[in-house]
Amino acid sequence: KDSDAISRRNIVRNPSKRRNAPNGTNRDHDNSVRLHRLMSSTVDFHTQGDWNLISLSGSWANERHLRMQTLTQGRFVFESLRGASSHQQNPFCALTNSPESTVEREGDVWAFSLVYSGNFKFEADVSETGRARINAGINPSAFSWHLPPGDAFE
Repeated sequence: KDSDAISRRNIVRNPSKRRNAPNGTNRDHDNSVRLHRLMSSTVDFHTQGDWNLISLSGSWANERHLRMQTLTQGRFVFESLRGASSHQQNPFCALTNSPESTVEREGDVWAFSLVYSGNFKFEADVSETGRARINAGINPSAFSWHLPPGDAFE
């Protein structure tokens, strides 16, 4: 069935080759890379009026409450650093130009959902002209990945 869905994954490769350290040194010359920030998606939206961001939060046996946040110029962030899946914050958001009273019946909605849920960050930025940008991915506050030569992170 046809649908208006985009699925993507990021693969970061270190194509360099391992080099031997010079004799008599303990310095690491292996061309390794350390990843500190890797967002799964960054999407820009043209000015369309007022923006609202929908997220899902909850508590034990009371999951997935719809939360709507009006976005104004600046940044709105929600994140999880739990390290494991939880009912408190779901790795999902939706950007809409519909008011809360009509969001289920009219207007446009763009949704984002991450496969991993224990360590994520969503950022919604609105510029002075009303353009919106959504960044979604691994939370950089608790992320660091050693990538040796020839290896990949996906």
